[in-house]
Parts: sequence; C-alpha cells; structure tokens
Amino acid sequence: MKNEQIVGRALAEVLPTTDKWWFQQSHLLRLNLILLIPLLSSSVAGYDGSLMNGLQALGQWQEYFGNPQGAMLGLVNAAQSIGSVLALPIVGSFSDRYGRKLVLLAGIVGVIVATIIQATATTLAQFVVSRLVVGFAGMFVVQPAPMLIAELAYPTHRGKYTSAYWTMYYLGAILASWTTFGTEAYESDWSWRIPTILQAGYPLVQLSFLYWVPESPRWLVSKERNGEAFEILAKYHAAGDTSSPLVVREMGEIAETIRMEQLAQATGWGTLVQ
Repeated sequence: MKNEQIVGRALAEVLPTTDKWWFQQSHLLRLNLILLIPLLSSSVAGYDGSLMNGLQALGQWQEYFGNPQGAMLGLVNAAQSIGSVLALPIVGSFSDRYGRKLVLLAGIVGVIVATIIQATATTLAQFVVSRLVVGFAGMFVVQPAPMLIAELAYPTHRGKYTSAYWTMYYLGAILASWTTFGTEAYESDWSWRIPTILQAGYPLVQLSFLYWVPESPRWLVSKERNGEAFEILAKYHAAGDTSSPLVVREMGEIAETIRMEQLAQATGWGTLVQ
C-alpha cells in the first residue's frame, strides 16, 4: 500500500525517503519498542477479563469463599464492571487535563494495589472490593493507552499499532486461562491466589518501563507546550532532525486540529434548533 493511502497526501509528501526497514533505523526501533508498554494495557484487560471465569472453575476458590451462589455470585462477577462504569465519567477528562501518561501511571498503580487486596483476601467482601478497585483502576489503564499510541506512533505505523491494540487482549486472556488451569491441581488456597497474584505481572512490566514513554505530543500542544511536543516528534520521527519537513507538517496538523476542536466545543447544542 502506498504511503499516500496510509497517511494521506499531506504527510506522504514530507515522509523521508529511505531504503531501510524501520528496525534498521534506531529512532523508529526505539519508538516501536517503547510503544509496547501502552500496548500491554490491552493485555491487562484481557487477563482480568478471563481471570474470574477461571477462578469460578476452581473448587478451592468456591470452598474458600463459602460457595457463593445467586445474587452474591452475580455481585462478585459484576463488581469489576461496576468499578469500570464508575470510572467512565472522569477518565476521559482526566486524560485531557493531566495527560495520557500520568493517567496511565495512576491506573497501573491502582491495578497493582487492587491485585494485592485481591490476592490477600480472607473474606468475600474483601474480594468484591478488590474487584471494584480493579475495574475502576483498569479504566485508567485501558482508556489513555490507545490515544498515547496513536499520538506517538510514526505516521505509517499508526494504523498497525492501533489495530494491534485489542489483539493484545488475548495475550492476557490466554495467560489467565492457562494459569488457572495449571494451578487447579493445588489443593490449598494457593490454587486461586497464584493466578490473582500474576494479575500484577503486566502492570509491573508497564510500571518498570513507563518512565521511558514520552508524553503525547498532541496533549502537550493542547497545553501550549509546543517546544516539548516538537522535541519529541523530532527525536522519534526524524532521528533528532529539528528541520525535518515531516515534524513541521505534523506540528501544523496537530495545532490546526486542536483549533478546530476548540471551535466545535464553542458551538452549543442550541445551534441545532436555531
């Protein structure tokens, strides 16, 4: 597929011409490796989405918590979704106000804390609370990640990375399923505690490397921090070339898009009936 079909004519005109693959260019290799960190947010969701199915199949989990049935079992399963719904009204505005990276960090820490509560649960009430926290914090992991990926990715790679985002869900879901299957033979409560402990695995990987993930250039421009945004784009899209036509064009497009969005926000719903 031609670059013009992938990124549009405006950006295709200023894309550098090279006969090297992306992994042969250090700045693009570094960027694509960095983007694996927010990409793992989908795996965090996948692990959690599959975990409860596996735990309910474990007799040790059922016995430890008194064989919950009916409405109580429904609450255990719904707790994660309730937490997610509670986070929905605020997570988007938080991403716009405080930045994608900070919100992602808060979510990662929240999921790790929730995992500790969940893995050390001694009562069903504590387990339900942990599921609520997982759902709430999980939204802070899942929501800003695709925006950060799309706003950092190299133009010709953006579609591939955003398409891969929810595909990574199954990396987490499969791991959770096989973990609960593997611990089924354990006769103690470690049968269900081990899978819950491992829920912190992907978030811990993200936490370990998040420092090296730059903030979204688009968010920086929206906060009038254009110099920082320009430096990030130049470093990761043009190998540090501050005179790159690609970076200049990208900055112009970002600024124009934000200006148009601000104009649209200034138009109220009343315009429809005027």
